[in-house]
Amino acid sequence: MKLHGSFIKKGLFIPAIILFTGCSPNWDIINPYENEKPFPYKASLHNHSHYHPEWGHAPHPSDKRLLDYRDYDTEPEYGIVSITEHERVTTPWNTIPSGLVEENEAPWGVEGILWIPGNETIIGYRERDDWRDDWVYHGGIFGEVLVINASTEQTNEINWAKYQHPFTRSGLLYQSDYSHETNRSGLPASVEIDFSGVGFRWFACKEPDGGIAGVYLNEKKVGETNLYSSAEICNQQVFALEDLENKMHSLKIVYERKGDTERRWFGRINMDMLTVIKADGREVDYGADHKKLSYQPYKYEHVAHPKGKGHGVEEPLRMLSQDGCFLVLAHPNSRLVTEGEHKGTQLWTSAGFTYDELDILFGNKEKGIPSVSHPPHALEIGNRGYDFSERTGYRNAEEKWDYLLSQGHRLNGIASDDSHGTTPFEGWTVVYTNAETREDLTLEDVMESLFAGNFYASQGPNMHIEVENNQFTITADQPALIEFISKGEVVHHKGNTLTATYTIQGDEVYVRGRVTREDSKWRYIGGGGIGHRRSAWTNPIYVVRH
Repeated sequence: MKLHGSFIKKGLFIPAIILFTGCSPNWDIINPYENEKPFPYKASLHNHSHYHPEWGHAPHPSDKRLLDYRDYDTEPEYGIVSITEHERVTTPWNTIPSGLVEENEAPWGVEGILWIPGNETIIGYRERDDWRDDWVYHGGIFGEVLVINASTEQTNEINWAKYQHPFTRSGLLYQSDYSHETNRSGLPASVEIDFSGVGFRWFACKEPDGGIAGVYLNEKKVGETNLYSSAEICNQQVFALEDLENKMHSLKIVYERKGDTERRWFGRINMDMLTVIKADGREVDYGADHKKLSYQPYKYEHVAHPKGKGHGVEEPLRMLSQDGCFLVLAHPNSRLVTEGEHKGTQLWTSAGFTYDELDILFGNKEKGIPSVSHPPHALEIGNRGYDFSERTGYRNAEEKWDYLLSQGHRLNGIASDDSHGTTPFEGWTVVYTNAETREDLTLEDVMESLFAGNFYASQGPNMHIEVENNQFTITADQPALIEFISKGEVVHHKGNTLTATYTIQGDEVYVRGRVTREDSKWRYIGGGGIGHRRSAWTNPIYVVRH
């Protein structure tokens, strides 16, 4: 099953804003749950998987990730999974081994669950300032965003880095004007050429990042070469083959494994020049940028969004949003310094978002900061790998959520496992749909609910949400503490109860609900006073004053 492009393109779906009139002549309510879809399913929207034999970031392959969720006995059942690998759209056809299963069109052969392509991408740009021995953040932001409903179409840009060199044919550094070097996220990587002749020579650099490449001639492996060297040595003939039959040959050079490099996950291969030997002894050079050399793979559209030097956050967020992607700020609390004089301050700005960065994204009227044109749709308020650990001081992102909501920004909240290798089932998003069974789930239905906010986030409890006129009612699955929060403060609560109702007054800006209880079945977490306690959160009900 090969998918083509973003599934919900610009103009095809516009989330509705539902206004309740009759509450008061001076204010109305925007209720994301107004469109009553009867069938809830758990969604896991933040996952990593093992797409290459050397990829140790997430040891379990995509098919196991899908099966883990599909076969887990829970209520409501899991029906939706997105694979959100770093800077990569992971599909059945670009994983090793291939996830294309004969006589089965389901992704990785796993039926009965809706797979939504996604990725976890960096928004913003930073570069190393060696003089200051520090990172410089351009535009004031550099953080990770989940892209749900990412395009599976490739661009016409190869996922190899291209370098232009000042020395050509001089023998000093390179044989050709350009060299191409593989990037990490595009593996498996290869370069191919069809040529007529009796031999060839491949020129490349050996370097500390070099990996091992296999050389295939006419679909048969004829050898391999190790491009590793403790120091960079260029203008090297790294492989040659002569005395071939004088005919048309098909040559393919393929990255195969890391080899001796100390790089964490993968090595690299590179192409400087290929020299073809003709039957009459002539040598024909094909520089790395020659049009006859074919490089694979190409970049995926929503991985190759405008990024890097000269690009801020405006361009990529606009492109991704207009292309129908649901954008979530990933683990916004990132990592905190846990000891010393800087204890409690944020350490990994590359992974999360400071309050100043949130102001850049959403705007801040008091500070005179305008919003970007297409701010993200949601915040990952619950991430089990971060807020159940010392990395965030055992805090979820509710404070940052309230910080934005109190200023009048509209932003939904999700929770996730952020699974790497194992599936902990400790964070999910319950999406309301029209699908009576999991087999009936459609991308259009699910994406409509995500954009409208017709879901809730949880790390444990389940709930039912009802808004009728100005009555906001939450019913929990078991007796729990039910709280209603506005402007960062609890405005109403009821303990050890199955249901609670808050009467919206009209001056709240927003009201959101939280259900909290303990369960001995849930994993005990010793830090932060969490223990067996878990929460679930509604999306905000907005109050609009005339």
